[in-house]
Amino acid sequence: MKPALSCFFAALLLAGPSAADPALSLDGYGPLKFGMSAEHMLRVLQNEKPYNTAASNACEQIALPQFKAAGLRFMVEEQKLVRIDIDFDSGTVETSAQTDKGIALRSKEEDVLAAYPGAVIKRNPADPSWHSIVVQTPDKSRGIVFETNGKTVKSIRAGLTPVIAAAEGCN
Repeated sequence: MKPALSCFFAALLLAGPSAADPALSLDGYGPLKFGMSAEHMLRVLQNEKPYNTAASNACEQIALPQFKAAGLRFMVEEQKLVRIDIDFDSGTVETSAQTDKGIALRSKEEDVLAAYPGAVIKRNPADPSWHSIVVQTPDKSRGIVFETNGKTVKSIRAGLTPVIAAAEGCN
């Protein structure tokens, strides 16, 4: 990626919500791609947060201030971006992030299924009224999981498999 384009995407990410905001996809979020190094991710974001490269196998969930309103959290494992979550912040923050198909928190379950025709619905063993709607790449290396209460989307996580399978993120 050319430096000018990289700066353009970083400016988009830091500027706040607009019609040109990046979207969560099977590949990542805008210029942030699953599998990229954590250091590269933080450089793209122009973030000052130090990443502990000595903890090479550690799992860390990073909530960066510029993404609080979007409800985004980034999961880094073995120094690589492996997952991005869109969550309510204890139910108090309206989130602006959405997928590249226009699905966001509070979207209807039928809208998810219409946007992702190959999605698979799995019932939650703890509460059968809740569903996990799973979308995967043809090679099953990446995916998006939409957690619903059977009606509307309550959380979204995208990233590498098998990391997206765990609802809680880092253990």
